[in-house]
Amino acid sequence: MSLSRSVYTPLLTCSRTNMILFCSYLQTVESVIHIREAEALYEHGLTAIRCLLSGFDIFDPTYNPHNRNLRILRGLHGFHIYAAEHWVEYLLSNSHRDCGLDESSSLYRSASALAQRLAKPEQTVLEPGDLNPDHLDRRLENFRHQRAIYSILLAALKERSTKAQDIQREKTKQYGHSKPRTS
Repeated sequence: MSLSRSVYTPLLTCSRTNMILFCSYLQTVESVIHIREAEALYEHGLTAIRCLLSGFDIFDPTYNPHNRNLRILRGLHGFHIYAAEHWVEYLLSNSHRDCGLDESSSLYRSASALAQRLAKPEQTVLEPGDLNPDHLDRRLENFRHQRAIYSILLAALKERSTKAQDIQREKTKQYGHSKPRTS
């Protein structure tokens, strides 16, 4: 059984929902569409951050319930889960050595808005005995001068590290060592 060549042709579908551009694609070696990794990481990062910011609006008690329901039905919830899981990696992937994000970019402005929404009076700081930020992710250092973004990244990386340690402790407790034995 042979498949027609049309099965292997690129597929690019895009649709706009409010400020967010969602794209899906299937790309082959023969494709005339060239997707650059840096651009894809930037766009995915921007989309993830804007999705998280949009969640603040949607779940605001003063937001119109009808509009909230429509936006959730259109898929916000599913992408919101993805965005919540991957926004840190997208920001870190887009950082430039020693200068974080380009401060004239939409990604920087969106990340700053997210940092402002998440800011606490007692902003996350390292305390004696805390993990060294370099052990969390070396790219975090690129954000040192962008304090608000640095703080939310640090908090998210510390939370991720704590969860990983908890999972490792649970496995150790369950199996008596870090990896299950095979027979």
